[in-house]
Amino acid sequence: MANFERVPGPARQYRNTDTGEIISRRKYLEQKRGVSNEMFAKMNAVTNPELAALRPARGRKSALKLSKTEQELIAQARLEDKLRQREIREEAKKKREIEKLLKKRGTKKQIKRRRITGALLQPGRMGRRIPFETYDDYVEMFKEAKAGGKVKFYGLGMQGYHENTGQELDITVFTMRTLTRPIPEDEFFAVMEEALEERLYFVFTNYWMHLAFSKEYAAQRAAKAKNRKRR
Repeated sequence: MANFERVPGPARQYRNTDTGEIISRRKYLEQKRGVSNEMFAKMNAVTNPELAALRPARGRKSALKLSKTEQELIAQARLEDKLRQREIREEAKKKREIEKLLKKRGTKKQIKRRRITGALLQPGRMGRRIPFETYDDYVEMFKEAKAGGKVKFYGLGMQGYHENTGQELDITVFTMRTLTRPIPEDEFFAVMEEALEERLYFVFTNYWMHLAFSKEYAAQRAAKAKNRKRR
C-alpha cells in the first residue's frame, strides 16, 4: 500500500506522499483494509456482532463512548431487536407463501371422470388412484372396475389441503375391499362427513378411488412393456 498522510482540516482527507493525490477517508480505509466498507461491516457483524451493534447507524448515536455495562445492555437490546425483526420478516414471508398456495388450491378445476380400464395401470405397479367428484361417479367407476375383471380390490378416500399451511393431504376413509356391491349413498356420505368432522383443519377438494389390480394382470402389463422396449 502507498504511504498516505492526513490532510489538515475538517474534511478528513488523505494525501499520497508519492504522487500528491488526495483521496477521501472512505477510499483510504478501503485501500488500507483491502475490502470495501460495506464488506468490512458485514465481516465485522459476523465476527463481532456485539461491537457492530454499538456502532452508529443512520438515525442513532454511537454507544462506544459509554461505560462497559451500558454498552453491553445496548448491544444486547439491539441484537435482540435485530433478531426479532428477522423473525417478523421470515414469518411474513412464510405467510405470503401460504396465502399464495391457498389461493392456488382454491382455484378448483373440474375433474373429468376417468373410465376404469386396464390401461390405467402403469407397468411395474399394482395400483392406481383415480380422483372423482360425485357419488354417481363412484358408482359408475365401481361398475366399470367390476365388469373389467382386472381390479381385485379398491378403497375410497378424500384429497384436500391443510387450511393453515396449504399442505396437500390425503385421507383414507373406506379401506381396501372387494368389488361385491357399491357402498350405499347414505353410508358413503355419512362416513365421509364423519371423517371431515374429525379433521376441522382439512379443506376438501375431491374424492378418490384407489384401484388394486390383480397380480396376474400387473405381471402381464409389465411383460408387455418389457417386450416393447426390446423392439
